[in-house]
Amino acid sequence: MALGHPRNLPAAGSKEIKVSRQWLIDYADELQRELDRLKQKRYKETIQDTTPPEAALGNYTAGRSFHGTIRQARDGIGNSYDQFITAYQNVINSLRTTADNYGKAEDKSKENIDKVRPNSTGGPTLV
Repeated sequence: MALGHPRNLPAAGSKEIKVSRQWLIDYADELQRELDRLKQKRYKETIQDTTPPEAALGNYTAGRSFHGTIRQARDGIGNSYDQFITAYQNVINSLRTTADNYGKAEDKSKENIDKVRPNSTGGPTLV
């Protein structure tokens, strides 16, 4: 299911913004599935597993130095990958938290609306 971006965003400064709690949940679920598929590919582990051992580059200064460069590049890629995964998961978590908070606010608003009754002058009274 490709949800994409909302088609009709409200104009800047408009007074009405509609949030679909279910859309947020569905989008978070889709992103989580994509992230899980990405993690299953084990990119970081593949890079670590395919790094040649130091001995493969020869027992001389340039070979050892080159191996250090390879190790640093591998670690840099691994760290970037970890940071990307963490940031992606944080986006998913934020969408779910937003959906949950929005749902709670919607429920509370409905609860308060249900408590309003007309008073003797015809105006609203919160009971």
